[in-house]
Amino acid sequence: MSNKLFASNYNIIQAPMAGGITSPELVAGVINAGMVGSIASGYLSLSDCEQFIQRVIALSSNRFILNLFIEEPRHTLQRYKKPDSIIRIEQQLDIYERDWFEVPPTIAVQDYLELVNKYQIPAISTTFGLLSQDTVKELQLNGVKVIASVTSLTEAQEALDTGVDGLIIQGCAAGGHQASFSDSYQNSLNTLELLQQIRALGNNKVLIATGGIEVSDIHTYLNEYGADYVQLGSLFMLSELSTLNNSLREFIASKSFCDISMSSTITGKSVRGINNQLMRELDVAEYPFPIQHYASSYLRAKAKSMGLFEYAGIWLGEHRSYQPLRFDDLVNDIKNNLNKKEENINGNLSSN
Repeated sequence: MSNKLFASNYNIIQAPMAGGITSPELVAGVINAGMVGSIASGYLSLSDCEQFIQRVIALSSNRFILNLFIEEPRHTLQRYKKPDSIIRIEQQLDIYERDWFEVPPTIAVQDYLELVNKYQIPAISTTFGLLSQDTVKELQLNGVKVIASVTSLTEAQEALDTGVDGLIIQGCAAGGHQASFSDSYQNSLNTLELLQQIRALGNNKVLIATGGIEVSDIHTYLNEYGADYVQLGSLFMLSELSTLNNSLREFIASKSFCDISMSSTITGKSVRGINNQLMRELDVAEYPFPIQHYASSYLRAKAKSMGLFEYAGIWLGEHRSYQPLRFDDLVNDIKNNLNKKEENINGNLSSN
């Protein structure tokens, strides 16, 4: 592997997971384990994002990536009528309060860049879009790496045209939202297929593979498939350092990859998670993303807090098992797998 973003011991990145799933302790734990953390700014206020950054740095260092959602600008707080389908479910669960919801204004990219400069954050990643070529160049002149999430060859080329340092290559098995911004169709390529297509472009950018990757697959992606980094989300999310409570972990552990599917009706954008009652009952998205996200966010949050997980949004990638591992055990599994494979390679070389 020739391309490096950071001076990390292991080429593992913890995925940014928006929506209050990650904790500063999780991000810091990843960093302290010699890997690369990510902070998801999506859905956070600017002050909450800054507090999250401060807490991570206090517990570890600034070796993390700040992830930004790229959205159409909204300059004011906007109020919308709640879809009837969502009102019906809220009434059914006896949690209905009002027939409207609010969507906050977007945060200017420049405000995030000021945080990057203030805390000397070494890298930015983008989801749902790209930074302008001028912004990419400005960041790079200040020593900041810029990485774009892509779900197709078309998006990869668009991102490369802006001069980014690397690509997060998201296969169709990835949990949470598809990071797509150019192609309207749902990505059907798995991580390996997409990685191979993008590698064929012949660029020398950092390539980060993500989406349904098991611990046992990491070495193969890094040493045979040509990825420079592997990004893991669901596996870290299931550890005790995330914000999931034990009841939700037990609910998830009872599922298999057969219970995982994709829906665009909950948030207005394709998102992979547990195929529960919410996913089955919401059959139409009345608004595009992210407006539909805010339309259903009260329902999902309230249901989760009440333990009504059939009506919560539970985003997961496709994995063989959803049994949670303690954070330290997961990290040791990752390290042992990599070290064992390296020993096997070195042993084979010395015997030849």
